[in-house]
Amino acid sequence: MFLELPAVSTEQYDKLNEAMGTTRPENESDGLLFYVCASTSDGLLICDIWRSREELDDFVASRPRPAAAPLGLPEGPPPRLGEPAHRDSTSHRRTGWRDALALLEHNLGP
Repeated sequence: MFLELPAVSTEQYDKLNEAMGTTRPENESDGLLFYVCASTSDGLLICDIWRSREELDDFVASRPRPAAAPLGLPEGPPPRLGEPAHRDSTSHRRTGWRDALALLEHNLGP
């Protein structure tokens, strides 16, 4: 999943994670395999890799949406969803970080 959040700062992102209770790895959803949040010239770009679309949908509905409104954060555009992975580079919870970074770079462009 790729999500672009124009005009959102890293400070706001950190406050959102505090409000969701996801500031530590052990508090993350079991379905989340990898994520990275990068600053861009106009906001943030988030790339998540989830075990399933259902787990992503459940997470979004139960954590960021309810936590964002009280902080005054905009809902943002709908995320761009990729296709299910055919194969990943590891057999445990951590996915291949090089693969994920390559996807992020591909979406950011040159």
